[in-house]
Amino acid sequence: MTLYKELRNEMENHKEFWNYYNVNFGDAFQNQTAARDFIYKYFAGGSKLHSLDIWTKSIDQYIEMRNVHTVNVFFIGIFLQRRIDENISIKSEVSSDYPFSYLWYLLCLAHDLGYTYEKYSTTYIKRPLKLYYAHHNYNQCNRLKIYSSKFYTRRKWYEDHGIDIGYLNSSLWGRRIISHYMYRNQIYRLSKDIEYNNGILIKRPRYSLGTINNYFYYRLYEMNTLDHGIVGADDFYSRLVGNYLKEYRRMDSRYFAEGNICSFYNQEELYFCSEQIKIFAYIADCIASHNMYKADDNERCRATYVEYSLNSLLPEMFQPISYKENPLLFILCVADTIEPSKKFIEYSNKDVLKLISIEYNAFNNFLHVEVDEKLYASTAGKEYVSSIKALEQWCDIKIMVEVKMFGENDTD
Repeated sequence: MTLYKELRNEMENHKEFWNYYNVNFGDAFQNQTAARDFIYKYFAGGSKLHSLDIWTKSIDQYIEMRNVHTVNVFFIGIFLQRRIDENISIKSEVSSDYPFSYLWYLLCLAHDLGYTYEKYSTTYIKRPLKLYYAHHNYNQCNRLKIYSSKFYTRRKWYEDHGIDIGYLNSSLWGRRIISHYMYRNQIYRLSKDIEYNNGILIKRPRYSLGTINNYFYYRLYEMNTLDHGIVGADDFYSRLVGNYLKEYRRMDSRYFAEGNICSFYNQEELYFCSEQIKIFAYIADCIASHNMYKADDNERCRATYVEYSLNSLLPEMFQPISYKENPLLFILCVADTIEPSKKFIEYSNKDVLKLISIEYNAFNNFLHVEVDEKLYASTAGKEYVSSIKALEQWCDIKIMVEVKMFGENDTD
């Protein structure tokens, strides 16, 4: 079955698994407008449109193409997760657990929002010398084993360059913003850990604050660009927190007497609680991490990574992304790599999806991809196949890619 048929099957026949708010969606694969509407309606259904402010104001051909990519990634992720575990969720100490549909829409539909910054990096980058942002106490703090980034926090860079990001994700899953839950006048301290219902426990972000900060400046000064993963994660997290506070201020008056900032219903009768801030922080960490690349194994790249104190991204230090350690990040990275529309811009979305097929065996963690031989013959086709094979180098997964001729029955 072609990838197009697989994704349509997920969209049409498994809505109960992916449609968390039971929104009435149209055909998300129809065109760029349909893809954009899908993203907009999902966030509207969750009363989280404030988190899309920058995206809604950034309408151009490139961003519209990314929306098509994002919707494809969304349903590829649904395809993969249903074959692994349809019942996965993150445990809640407050209310119902957070199912995959809730987690995945926040992560996947926001994972490339940072392109609204990266694509227009030159608009923001009127930069002083790297020395201006260097943290001069870094070496001393490092010797004393005190946490420090090699550069001043990127919040300072944002402020200097007119980027409005009010809340930066912390190493404690956002607990510095709201770290307690109040119920019947009793205050409870929430756990900082992310615990899945299958026993997977995540106690800390994938990368330290210092590593993320240093990678931001590495991309800025070595590649002259803003990193869409990191800036997108910062912006999305900040706006999710802002959205939470905004919804509290417009709380339904029927619940005002019993509601508080730790637990309330908004005017659409959707439930908000302070525990969600930790979930938002986890989502943001996955977004930032998905675009932080392992160093190439050559002297020049190694030296540059060491200069920016990115030692955890050196080949011998890098930890492959594994479902057993971080299910949500694993699904994002695999689905994002498989998705073909961003590679084959000369094809319509439907046409390219009809020239690829995928199978995933969850028991063996084995991904089998078939690519049409005409598609593979192009430069983009070879790059696409190469990127899928390279997944084994940074994700814990086994890959097989085959090139074949797709017949008429395959592409119908």
